[in-house]
Amino acid sequence: MLFRRRETGSRPASAPEAGLVDRIRGGARTVIGSQTRFRGSLRGRGAVLVRGSLRGDIDLDGGLVIAAGAVIEADVAVESVRVAGRVRGSVRTRSTLRVDPTGEIEGDVATPVIDLRPGSRIHGRASIAGPAPAGRRASR
Repeated sequence: MLFRRRETGSRPASAPEAGLVDRIRGGARTVIGSQTRFRGSLRGRGAVLVRGSLRGDIDLDGGLVIAAGAVIEADVAVESVRVAGRVRGSVRTRSTLRVDPTGEIEGDVATPVIDLRPGSRIHGRASIAGPAPAGRRASR
């Protein structure tokens, strides 16, 4: 007897995206696809996964995942960010910044917690200070 594999219809997350994608499933989730170019201000609540390119600025009350191959030219202010692609601009987080082996940031970073994986690159200044007091957003 032959059995066909059942398709779920959802695309599995790549390794660099897996951890943060799991964390953001409970909330709102926005995906900027690999063939999409976004220009302007991205503001809101919930998590965003970028596989394409974005130019402008990002201000989120939620997480941001920048997938391998994605290109961001923006000033970023978010709760947490995982970078597997490329960012040109300042990055400010209220909790964590993780840069994967394929990730690169060209600009200054400010975060309470930083996780740099072997092979990751940051070209700029880094300010790492303990977590911000509860209820206070990162300064811009």
